[in-house]
Formats: sequence, C-alpha cells, structure tokens
Amino acid sequence: MKRKVILFFTLVCLIAAVVLIADIKSIRQSEIADDDSLPVITDIPASPETESVKESSPSPEMPEKTIYLTFDDGPFMYTDKLLNILDNYGVKATFFVTDQNHDYVDLIGKAYEHGHAIGVHSACHKYKTIYSSDEAFLNDFRNMQEIIMEQTGQYSDIYRFPGGCSNTVSLKYNKGIVSRMVEFLDEEGYVYFDWNITSEDSEGLDSADAITQTVIEQILELEDNYYIVLQHDIYDCSVDATEQIIKWGLENNYRFDKLDTESPTVHFEVAN
Repeated sequence: MKRKVILFFTLVCLIAAVVLIADIKSIRQSEIADDDSLPVITDIPASPETESVKESSPSPEMPEKTIYLTFDDGPFMYTDKLLNILDNYGVKATFFVTDQNHDYVDLIGKAYEHGHAIGVHSACHKYKTIYSSDEAFLNDFRNMQEIIMEQTGQYSDIYRFPGGCSNTVSLKYNKGIVSRMVEFLDEEGYVYFDWNITSEDSEGLDSADAITQTVIEQILELEDNYYIVLQHDIYDCSVDATEQIIKWGLENNYRFDKLDTESPTVHFEVAN
C-alpha cells in the first residue's frame, strides 16, 4: 500500500513538471514575438521546384497592308509613261517581261535602273510554242533570261507563267507540262507568282476608272494583308488606272512594294 502511494505522488510530480515546461515555452515564444529588435522576414523565396517563371514576349503585330503592283506582257509603248507615274509617287513595282515588242526592250533596263523588280514571263509569249514541250518551255525561259541579263546585268529569280500556273490552255499542247515546270522552278531556286487581285484589263475593262474600281473592290473584300495585283502595261487604260490606285492606296494607309523571293506568294492550283 505504501509503495502505491509513492508511485502515485511520483506520477503527479511528472505531470506537473511537463505542464510547467510547456508554460515556460509559451511565455518565451510570446516574448520573442513582442521583441521589436528581432528581424522580421516577410519575403520567402519559392523553392526551385515550385517557383513559377514568367517570360514576357512582345505582342505580335499585324503586318502592314501591302499592295504589290505587277505588270505582265511588256515592255511596250506605255511602259515609259508608267515608269514616270511610279517615280512621281516613289512606288516600286514588278515587271514580268517579254520580248514580244522588241523595239521597247531597253525599257527593261530602265525599269531596273529605277529600282523596280524584273521577272521572267516569256520571250515569245505564244502559248502554242511555250507549252508545246518541256524543251520549248525551257528554251523560251532561257532566252528571256539572256535578254534580262543584257538589260540589267543579272538573271532574274522570279517568274510568272503565261496564263498563270492554273491555265488549262497548256493541256491542248502538252499534258502535265506546267506540273513539271513547277518542279523545275522549285528545284532551281526560282519563285513563281500568280495573283490574288486582277485588274481585268485583259478581260474587257477598257477605262481607267473601271479598272481602278475593280482593283479597289477586290482589295477591300480580301482578308489577307498582301495584295498581288495583275495588270498589263500594254494597255494605256491600265497604266492610267495605276495612278488612281496608288493615290487611293496611300490615302488609306497601304504601302507599296516590289516582289522578291522572300515576298508572300500566291499560287493557284496547278491544272495541268
């Protein structure tokens, strides 16, 4: 009985000691919290595993609306007048040239000297000849390249198919020739261009006002920001329309540029 009493009092003392130690810790922590001399840590860095890294990048800007004026089938008697119009507005254009009007071939060199792009179109511009065979196509292409070299001092690296790459007239003379020539151009590093705006100057429109209105309407309807306009400098009315198109474009915050191998391309679906 005496032993049980001793054990009971021992247990009571241990419990009292534990409670006392807890009270002392609590008081000490309270004192620490109230001590203004201790540093206060407010910014705790995140661990490498959980830290979130934010990278800022500039917001993509919409490209400028750009009109590429392109002229096929020249040079001709109206090309010099066209060059003057372009010079007056500081606008550069692209000429896909031929040798079908040889008396004006020197205007290729003049256009190049004025800063315009020169592209291969065709030496003879006769579909029956050009598309009769692969050899005939390549001969015509090389003949025009030599003329361009004589006029500009360099070969051209841009091209436009007579009739566009989607023409079906070539089917009358040689099946699959356009497909093969597209492959040839790609392999040799040339870039060919069709168009997404047509002036319809070769389809019956014979007034500058009508051509201008047609071009403007198509530009406004197109959702892209680049507009490759097909015109022909062998028509006086289309040359006159060019000045109106330039005026409208500049007044409405469009820029004008010439084509090169880095320009946006428009390719029709090859039909042959």
